[in-house]
Amino acid sequence: MYYLIVHDDLDGIASAALYCRLKKIPLNEVVLEFSSPATLPNTLSSLLKRRIGNEDVIVIADLGCNATTFNELVKLISILKNKGVKIEWYDHHIWDDMWVKSFLDLDVNLVVDTSTCTAELIVKSLGYEPDELSKATCAADLWKWDHNLAPYLYRLAYICEKRGLLHELFKRFYEGNILDDECLKLIEDYVSKEIENYNKVLEYTKVSNVNGCRIAVTIKDEGPPSRSHVAHYIMARKNVDVVVVYEIGHGLSFRSMNVDVRSFARALGGGGHLRAAGAKLHIPLHVKILSLFSRKILLAYIEKIVRETISRIGCNRI
Repeated sequence: MYYLIVHDDLDGIASAALYCRLKKIPLNEVVLEFSSPATLPNTLSSLLKRRIGNEDVIVIADLGCNATTFNELVKLISILKNKGVKIEWYDHHIWDDMWVKSFLDLDVNLVVDTSTCTAELIVKSLGYEPDELSKATCAADLWKWDHNLAPYLYRLAYICEKRGLLHELFKRFYEGNILDDECLKLIEDYVSKEIENYNKVLEYTKVSNVNGCRIAVTIKDEGPPSRSHVAHYIMARKNVDVVVVYEIGHGLSFRSMNVDVRSFARALGGGGHLRAAGAKLHIPLHVKILSLFSRKILLAYIEKIVRETISRIGCNRI
């Protein structure tokens, strides 16, 4: 069996679909699991409870390692390797050299390339030329938007993630069905809500200066627009260097065009790219309760955490 563990976004889904399609793996031999960098150890732990061993393959894609998960991942992968499991890991996030060496020493087939998205990395690693799906995925995931399908597929993946339809989207991509009338209708309805909600985000946005960085911290509800779209909207409207988005029920998302935000995410136990990163954030119970009466209390708490982190780390231009 092939156990694919991928990020629950466009790059993760496309990576899984392209890997299976190009290797001609029948869907009845695939178990697809969606995870995140923070929950990857839990996902691997759940696999250990299954009858997994010789001739089984675990493929991890579009999921990076970070300081808070490294030790546990080494332990879990050591156990899996001792069971005879083959492990392949494809990623385009930034890795410390020590992390890379540790997993290579465990005989993990690890391929890391920060110059592209994971979908294209997999296509090239398997000896193929990038196709329309991998090109569009990179255009969206790397925030280049230089492919006509990128805005559509980015939103389609977000819609499917929110509606619990990621497995269906994986099958579409696997079969080569990138976009059809049904998908376009979903996107059309989504864009209407996206436009309606943009200005609501500005109500709970606070701008300040820290260590020479002009930063904006904002809160958004679940649903459209996505955290990335919110960040770039605020970046343009408020003319800031860094935008930090907290989505209710999720963690912090850092975005910038000219500042190393990965350093901020790492300081909070997360990781990612230089211009796009994320970290989990524990909200104390008393803040959650008070925030039921005033969301500005939650905004003030998040801004305090962000300001303290940036003050400690510094604003490093890229």
